[in-house]
Amino acid sequence: MGWVNRNVDGVLIMAVLRYVCRVFQFVLAIVVAGLYGIRINVERVSHQHPSPLWLFAEVVAGLSAFTSLIYMIPSVRSFLFFLWDAVLFMLWVTVFGIFGKIYIGRSMAEKDRYQDTDTRRMQRAVWIDLANMVLWLMTFIGGVLRFCLYKRERSLHTGRALLHPW
Repeated sequence: MGWVNRNVDGVLIMAVLRYVCRVFQFVLAIVVAGLYGIRINVERVSHQHPSPLWLFAEVVAGLSAFTSLIYMIPSVRSFLFFLWDAVLFMLWVTVFGIFGKIYIGRSMAEKDRYQDTDTRRMQRAVWIDLANMVLWLMTFIGGVLRFCLYKRERSLHTGRALLHPW
């Protein structure tokens, strides 16, 4: 059995971990979209224009959910698009920064221009934003590492030729 590739288990474990990470990215993006969507709906019902901050968070959540769904397709080599993961990471950093400044450390009794918002719900949404940010950072770093290894693959029989010389 010396001809059996002993690295198959490692490849399978990494594939499962990537898939689980993408599932978490999708689920958390949908949760964030729901949490911020409640605020947008409150503004819609009261005949106000929705705040651009909440719309931005919705767009980032939608892009993240769509991207993670696409990346879950087995034939898509998501590590080739690691720069898009970096863009989504930066968008989540922005969302976390915006809403963290508004809601972290805010007491439940404070009243200001966001008084129609459930503060507890929004504080929880901020921590989910942080989790999304960390997940996209992890997939970005993993994509960079896999891309570098992908470029160094050698041919199967002789091991002399680079498979992806670009």
